[in-house]
Amino acid sequence: MLRNFLFAVLFIFISPNIWANETITTSILETGWANSSLNSCTISIASAQGEANQTVEKMNIVQPYFVAIQTDCEQTLQARLSSGSFPPGVRWVFEQNNLAFSGYIETEAEERVYDWEITIDNSVAASENTSATNATTFVSLSGSIAVIADSTTATSTGNNSTADQDGDGVEDSIDVCPNTPQGQSVDAAGCPINNVSCDFTVVTNPFDQSLDFCLDEAITPFEFKLQSDCSSSSLSIDVTGLPNGIDYIISATDSFTILTFQGTPTTAGVDIVNVNITASNYSSSVGGIIIVDGNCGDNGTGSGSDNCD
Repeated sequence: MLRNFLFAVLFIFISPNIWANETITTSILETGWANSSLNSCTISIASAQGEANQTVEKMNIVQPYFVAIQTDCEQTLQARLSSGSFPPGVRWVFEQNNLAFSGYIETEAEERVYDWEITIDNSVAASENTSATNATTFVSLSGSIAVIADSTTATSTGNNSTADQDGDGVEDSIDVCPNTPQGQSVDAAGCPINNVSCDFTVVTNPFDQSLDFCLDEAITPFEFKLQSDCSSSSLSIDVTGLPNGIDYIISATDSFTILTFQGTPTTAGVDIVNVNITASNYSSSVGGIIIVDGNCGDNGTGSGSDNCD
């Protein structure tokens, strides 16, 4: 069964106007200097978009959250999850002085509050040619994601109350299927959910690498490929968050379902994309970030780590 996909992303370019006039919602825990004798540079928040604190039901998408960092430090900034954690299915990334997180709350996530704290500093890791250096300045950011139960499903208990005769948790006034057997899982309309078990595996995942495209230039089509033993009625795929101008078509063989992405991006910026997959009663999501660069050169088409040199 599909579990815990990597949220593989890379920021390469972000338009300086993408977060203009947005309200900063990040909680800044602390800023300062790790060594007061070396306080020669600063790190601060330039802008932010989205909510650092969210309440999300299981099997639902965490809304994208972005923070742009500005600095006059000569070193490349580093980020680490200094305390807490994110729910299964939620990934965060820090590249080119930009922090982002998003994802999809998977079914195995605990119903609790996941507090997180990320510290960004100017420390330098050791390499073949240089020694490691400690941070001289830093900024810490925090938030939380509260995971709650999925409200769209219920289970029949056989409690024959006047408001819910079949005891499936859906009131009779809105129950489309009024005679649900006891113990049967139902949807929001009170109808049984298909419990036929099937499996699926992602064979080709374009979101395990960075996806960087150029504004107003046709992309090289790329595929997302899924192998499954599910029937067409048991498998559902939906894609959200694609940049304007990019779309996809779905084709299928006996064993594979293929999503082919194509088009010409018409708006520069950063978009969090989620491929949402549902089979029987299990749902999961593969997520990634697509960057549309408004300042590309002449050779910037296709997918890959950097197509806008």
